[in-house]
Amino acid sequence: MALRLSGPHQTAGTLTYWGGEDLELTVLNLPKAATVRWHLSRGS
Repeated sequence: MALRLSGPHQTAGTLTYWGGEDLELTVLNLPKAATVRWHLSRGS
């Protein structure tokens, strides 16, 4: 399984912050019986 995220982002050191506009998340090669859990945060 692999994830691909596309959209506006900013890198600071080893961290990458995504957002400000729409993001596109693509899950590749997800097994049929897999459970997907999402956690979204607006940040602080």
